[in-house]
Amino acid sequence: MPDESATMFPEVGKAVGAASFYTLTPVEKLQAHRYVLVNCLAVEKYLNEFRVITKRKLRSRTRSQSHIDSVVHREFSDWFKHKVTLGSSMHSNELQWLACGPNVQVSRYTSYNVNGFMFRTLSREEGLKTQNSGVYITSDTRSYTSKHDSNVAVGSVSYYEKLVDIIKLNYSGQFTVVLFRCIWANTTSGRGIKHDSLGHTVVNFSHPIHTGD
Repeated sequence: MPDESATMFPEVGKAVGAASFYTLTPVEKLQAHRYVLVNCLAVEKYLNEFRVITKRKLRSRTRSQSHIDSVVHREFSDWFKHKVTLGSSMHSNELQWLACGPNVQVSRYTSYNVNGFMFRTLSREEGLKTQNSGVYITSDTRSYTSKHDSNVAVGSVSYYEKLVDIIKLNYSGQFTVVLFRCIWANTTSGRGIKHDSLGHTVVNFSHPIHTGD
């Protein structure tokens, strides 16, 4: 029988150089674990169930999508842990290990190869002539101009980032997940992104968004 954890989190890329070790703060642990949960296909049905429950609870109050998303960010990981561990006989061992969250100590790297491309953290490339800390991705997601915005935009969103940390989460020795921690440019306004006369994209990192708080 195939290892379900390998299916949930297939290994992509390889670390370059030796690892150091770092202890996550409670906020960092929550943010990292939450990111893993909401991007895991095996958790998707639980996430949808929690959204339905949240909508019902907010029936007499505002039920804007931004409000629901904020509740998901705050409460889903605890709800998921309670649901999966309480019904242990109904869920796979891999989901139970996932629900319990990662260890607070993580492996830390400054370089990582992904699909033949080497990425380096900002601190690693100081003094080097080449820069490999830039990250560009597009994602089909919901987005808002700010946390106070109730108007959700759904579709392909472009993200421009600078890589500041590479960590490997360890879920009780059962499986690991590698995450890139980045500074995200605020591309929701004209000050954050523009195109020059040659068609090149110019990104301003002076006013980042999603600063980690």
